[in-house]
Amino acid sequence: MSQQEQVRPDNSTVTSRLVITLLFTAVQVWALVLVINRFPAEGLVQLALAVALAGTVLSVLNAWEEVLLSSRRGSRRDR
Repeated sequence: MSQQEQVRPDNSTVTSRLVITLLFTAVQVWALVLVINRFPAEGLVQLALAVALAGTVLSVLNAWEEVLLSSRRGSRRDR
């Protein structure tokens, strides 16, 4: 088996990664809305909350980047 064959993601891997990322994004958006609307914060707690929420946004963006990269790799090899 060549190295190229080992790296190539199959369609089920890309699909499962997409489903997991969609679910992860939905949960993170739900939590973000809930925290922003229902959590009164002041001072250092507000700063800590902002940092945690920024981490959430970055993790969602990273997850979507991985989905896009894996789907592009798969589509390039199909040609």
